[in-house]
Amino acid sequence: MNEKKLIDAIQNRDESAAAYVIDRYSRLLWSAAAPVLRNIGTAEDLEECVADAFVYLWEHPEKFDLARGSLKSWLAMIVRSRAIDRYRQLVKRQTVSIEDALLQTEMIPEAPGLEEDDLALATVYEGEGIVQITVQNRSDKDLDFEEQLKVMQWNTSKEVEPKEDGDVIFLGTSIPAGETGTMTINLSLAYDVKLLETPLEKGDHYYLVLTNNGFLLGQDWHCSVDFGGNRQTGEDAATGSDTSGTSGSDELSGSVRAETKIDPAVLQRIPEQLRFYFETDSLGTENRSRSAGEYVEAVRQYLLPYGDRVLMPVTPYDPRLIVNTDNSEQVTFDERVDADRQYLLAGEHLYSVDAWFKMIGRYPMEEALTLEAYISDGWGDLNDGFIGVPLLYIVTYEISAIREDSLAFLYGQLLDFTEMEEYKIYEDEKYSCYEISPLLYTDAAEYARTWLEATGQDGTYDEAAEQRLLNIYNYYKENAGRLMEYVE
Repeated sequence: MNEKKLIDAIQNRDESAAAYVIDRYSRLLWSAAAPVLRNIGTAEDLEECVADAFVYLWEHPEKFDLARGSLKSWLAMIVRSRAIDRYRQLVKRQTVSIEDALLQTEMIPEAPGLEEDDLALATVYEGEGIVQITVQNRSDKDLDFEEQLKVMQWNTSKEVEPKEDGDVIFLGTSIPAGETGTMTINLSLAYDVKLLETPLEKGDHYYLVLTNNGFLLGQDWHCSVDFGGNRQTGEDAATGSDTSGTSGSDELSGSVRAETKIDPAVLQRIPEQLRFYFETDSLGTENRSRSAGEYVEAVRQYLLPYGDRVLMPVTPYDPRLIVNTDNSEQVTFDERVDADRQYLLAGEHLYSVDAWFKMIGRYPMEEALTLEAYISDGWGDLNDGFIGVPLLYIVTYEISAIREDSLAFLYGQLLDFTEMEEYKIYEDEKYSCYEISPLLYTDAAEYARTWLEATGQDGTYDEAAEQRLLNIYNYYKENAGRLMEYVE
């Protein structure tokens, strides 16, 4: 998105533009602060530094000078400055000299050197205190989790107290470089499972903090867990960022008034032994985790005969491959919205599930770059709040991995790459990208309308709102491939 437009929007007190910045840069800024505070601060200290940077941007957007660098670099500089200030406060409070603290840092063993985007975690709660965590190690280094963790509550940032005499049981803690594995954690001996399964307030949830090096900041890994009434858990990445592995319906499960309704034509294309998952209601949290776990196992059995022919989609990082949604071509999606704010009507996120919380791939961390149309809660005024309707789903594969007999497994369907050609929208020397929404639904308007009705969000979905959605869908359906680009 064009940074000048973003800053102009924030100067005009456009909260949706500020929300976009927070969503886009939170994880990056966490990584900028973590090395400074890793041996002395807490997760709460780090979160406050990141929050301070966003508050400063909101209060002083005029301080940003595009001619002197990118918004990302400017925010990272602010966060690092805040982190250094916090470091000095903490050192003074602990009556430890900076020299001594630095000496202690040098004496701490080196971590494996994993970066934030090297690891992806996705959880499924099996019940009885047992959590299955699928771990994708994207790095070239082996990963060994230590057999210790913390259970944290999101809204309070406080650790859930374990029992005095119980131990957490870990299985599958070693994940080789470049591979995906499953770690099983049994919390039942160490925590009050009934307490964890008690529904929290809307917007609150629990998350686990795992570590491969003594909980040093920058070397711990967070993954949220739905214990049967809290929230959907999609992909989580390293160092304290609860990511957007889920779709925009995540916070709305409490208002569900109908069951999941997958397109009947799509259901017929899914093998019978996998169809149960897509017929199970996933909008309500009570079935979501259990059915996802059963589906992962059913898919594993179904794909066994194909061995390594089935490829996993990849998520290009550093630089990131995105669709440019800044609307530099000045397309009008909704005449009720000012021309200089049309770009705010569409956005993109990385999701591992579709609008119905159905997994896009075979593992919970297999992501699609998802383009959303934003439907206002009011009458065209985004400041009244908005609903993101996922429309286009773009998956990416490494060209070097594709062989003549390679297969893709997407939304319960197995396809060879000859069949995938009709969905291809972009290719360069490294990646091929495929827009696979036809595998998820056959009619965009019906898909959106059915989902909005099922989640109780159709109150302002009138003819004009549907036309906006279709304008966005048609434009990006035709142009997404042409608009793909790399960003740092």
